[in-house]
Amino acid sequence: MIGLSYVQSVKLVIILNGVGIPARILPGIFIVRFGIMNLFLPLVFINTVLIFCWLAVKDTTGFYTFTVFTGMFAASWQAMFPTCIASLSDDITKTGTRLGMAFSVISFAALVGGPIGGALLGTGGYMPPQVWAGITMVLGFALAVGSRVTKYGYNWREKC
Repeated sequence: MIGLSYVQSVKLVIILNGVGIPARILPGIFIVRFGIMNLFLPLVFINTVLIFCWLAVKDTTGFYTFTVFTGMFAASWQAMFPTCIASLSDDITKTGTRLGMAFSVISFAALVGGPIGGALLGTGGYMPPQVWAGITMVLGFALAVGSRVTKYGYNWREKC
């Protein structure tokens, strides 16, 4: 436990959201060159690695650094998520239905994520919720890779 003050914690939230502003815009520039799924997957992978790096944060400087990188990569893949869902649909008339289904699944994760994290926090400090976050990101990354392979195949050079 680092023991940040209330003011420092508010600054971290501001930094997390502030660095996310350009990070939500910049991937749109690279989508044209690489394709939405080919850009989305590396960003999710990097964010997954960063979540596990959270375990190594031991001081205030490290936490600020972690917050900047996590804010950038998390904002970028979160902004791309609806576009990825839409790109997986062949029939444009069903895109709204598929987006609704995807966000319905996410709603359950958002509903139970906080209580699960709180329950894990009570079992042994911050490490169990951090590991849980990393494991769920690994699962999400595996599902994203599976959806890309199912839709577009194993040709990773194909722009999709």
